[in-house]
Amino acid sequence: MMNYIQNHWLELSAVVVSLISATVAIISWKLSKKDFSLTHRPFVWAENFGYIDDNNIMVRPAGEVLFKVINAPAFISKRTIIYSNKEGEIACLVDGDIVLYPTDKVQYTHMCLEVEKAIQDIKSKQIFREIIIEYSWLSSENNYFFESKWEYSFENKDWQLLSQKAT
Repeated sequence: MMNYIQNHWLELSAVVVSLISATVAIISWKLSKKDFSLTHRPFVWAENFGYIDDNNIMVRPAGEVLFKVINAPAFISKRTIIYSNKEGEIACLVDGDIVLYPTDKVQYTHMCLEVEKAIQDIKSKQIFREIIIEYSWLSSENNYFFESKWEYSFENKDWQLLSQKAT
């Protein structure tokens, strides 16, 4: 009888250790999957575009936006840029179904000549820019977005960030 009880406890302890090991393995797998996703998924965002001219002066065209991508190629399902002032919308870009690749040798930009002209003719001295980007991995169904709002500073001749959200 004593031998039967000892065997029963040995079997029970083996089952408990197996369950604890399986639980730890599942938790570790979920944490590593989340970490992999955050470190390898694409991140896409927009910034002010600028360059240094021949006189070593920073030039930032008001109608030009720089798009950046890091970690992995991104499928852009929707890219919207809206310029507006108190009188209404100045110009708008909506496109999508493109792939952007992370690279140091290429700059993805978009120039809106209507905005450049409108800034010179503007009466209200207040222009806003809203950028919305919806994107995903090339090999995944997960969708992400980037959204930012900017106000143009006529004093600095540059866009000032008002708000920014992203996933």
